Amino acid sequence: MKKLNTTRVLLHFIAFTVGLFLIIGSGFYRKAIPKETGQFKISIFPTAENKETKAIVYDIQNEGIPKRVLQPGRISISTGHGGGIVNKDKLPLWLKFKTEGFNSDVKVVSTDPSYDNKTQSFKEALNPGLSKSVSVNFDIPREKLNKKYDISSGNLLVVDSRSGKILAKVPFKIVNSKFKRNT
Repeated sequence: MKKLNTTRVLLHFIAFTVGLFLIIGSGFYRKAIPKETGQFKISIFPTAENKETKAIVYDIQNEGIPKRVLQPGRISISTGHGGGIVNKDKLPLWLKFKTEGFNSDVKVVSTDPSYDNKTQSFKEALNPGLSKSVSVNFDIPREKLNKKYDISSGNLLVVDSRSGKILAKVPFKIVNSKFKRNT
């Protein structure tokens, strides 16, 4: 009888300890996630002269240990869930995304049902005052991550898919601040 109670107490202690570590670990992971994803926003004014926005800089040194171990080189920079690409024009816009200048694999994706991942464009127009969300996903080989300061850079182009006109240009730069900046 005494052995049964000891076993039961030991099992309860182990279950409690594992549960406690899961709760603490999930809280730590949730706090680490914002450091591991970048965010950007774009307001589209088709008549504006300067269509280039502020450069988005992502430093891989800000990544947490789980990200470095489980997904090195997989970087996602998004507009967030609330929609970061806003149509400030008076007319609907048909959006398509292109990338230029990157020395790694880059893909623009969205969870929006009207987004076509193959053409990297929305099948429905973005009406005035409304917004859409996208993510720019980088797949950088592991060997390039720890070689130099400048890992990859290029531009995300937001294009009117009907006219081919560039609506916005967002410069992206992936860096490793562990190394000194090339001047």
